[in-house]
Amino acid sequence: MYSEQQGGGAFQVKAISPDKASVPLPALEVGYTIATPYRFMPNGKALITLEGSLGAQNFFWVDLEGGQQRQLTDFKTGFVI
Repeated sequence: MYSEQQGGGAFQVKAISPDKASVPLPALEVGYTIATPYRFMPNGKALITLEGSLGAQNFFWVDLEGGQQRQLTDFKTGFVI
């Protein structure tokens, strides 16, 4: 997993395999933070991501096999993580 800058503070999450092949992912865009805004679930088949702009961020679950995404939180605007 890595993040490729798209412009400004927006980054697209991408992945490659150990043999350097591109791994298809659902469209994931994260904002710039000091820490990586995504983490693998223990089974390695899903990610938890922090998406949105500063002051309007929420956590999402992303199924890496099927591409489904589900919003996990609904923080009020202005809430900073």
